[in-house]
Amino acid sequence: MAYLIGAYQYFDDSFLQNTLDFQKPKSHSFIDNLSVFMEEHHPYWWWIMKKAKRDMFFQRDNLHAYTMFVPINRTFNTQDLMNFDINFCLTLFNRHVLRGFINKEVLESSPIQQLTTLEYGETLFFDNGMLNNEWEIIKYDVQIDNLTIHLIQHI
Repeated sequence: MAYLIGAYQYFDDSFLQNTLDFQKPKSHSFIDNLSVFMEEHHPYWWWIMKKAKRDMFFQRDNLHAYTMFVPINRTFNTQDLMNFDINFCLTLFNRHVLRGFINKEVLESSPIQQLTTLEYGETLFFDNGMLNNEWEIIKYDVQIDNLTIHLIQHI
């Protein structure tokens, strides 16, 4: 025999919250935003991401924040892209992506910063708007869901 002591909402068939609050978010919105932005503004880097099979990387890991330094299109030409293999594209991608949300304020909070990339053992050094004393950051803080993008002058 079971005893119930007190009022139990379990037996009430009405919900206090709206059922729309419990629907899963549509997963295509992020990749649409990222792909539209990249195809429109940075098609060469988007091609490298797709060749490295990293075009869905940020959507699959949407619980974590990432920062990506994207080289502008003048950095590459079509001949270079044809010579890039999958492993080189993957290494290039990993060297330009960091875990965590790193915006301009965080970058400029210290005169010199060492940033750890996804590439094992690789780091980037930020100093006065430059990465590794050769890549100038020309645009900061493009935010797309869990990804912060900074545009850089060179690879």
